[in-house]
Amino acid sequence: MSTIFTRRTGRNVSLGVLVGLLASYVPFVSLVAPLIGGGVAGYLERAGTRRGALVGGIVGLAVAVVASILSLGVAVANLDVGTVGGVPVLGLLLAGALWTVVAAVGGALGAVVEADRAERAARVDAGDGESRPRAVPVFASVLAAVVTFVGVGLGVTALLDPYIWPSMVVGIPFGALAGVAVGVLSYHVLLTRSGRRGLGRTPGAS
Repeated sequence: MSTIFTRRTGRNVSLGVLVGLLASYVPFVSLVAPLIGGGVAGYLERAGTRRGALVGGIVGLAVAVVASILSLGVAVANLDVGTVGGVPVLGLLLAGALWTVVAAVGGALGAVVEADRAERAARVDAGDGESRPRAVPVFASVLAAVVTFVGVGLGVTALLDPYIWPSMVVGIPFGALAGVAVGVLSYHVLLTRSGRRGLGRTPGAS
């Protein structure tokens, strides 16, 4: 697309921001709220991983700004100096940057998921695919995601335990981000390989 910000992009970003804000108030889910918000926007954009990452990053930045404004209101009401809602300004800026990066990754992953869905639908229309995802690629990608989530989550939690308490609040988001990325990309690779095998079949072969 030649235009960076279209009307459809505006709708997708708005929906992603809404989902991200709502998710940020749900216990445990709040830890991966930027990933969810960015993923929703990237999936709906349907314009490739670069565009998905861009839209996801915009969602993360917008949510960080909105959250900062809300926290600023709390800080003004409590007359806190040097903090926003009890959080140091530097920490708030770092959190906003992290929100933007994670949401951008979520947007790119959402775009990959949408591209895989479109490819599967195209195969069904061409008579060379099934309407539902095959069990083996789904199971393999889910297993890879779970193993990655547990491994990275526990590893980061243990690594940061001497410095941050509770370190789980950092380990879980990192584990979730890594797990989702591995799961989505694993399924994408398996789907792509199966598509290449399908293209290599000769007509009438069993």
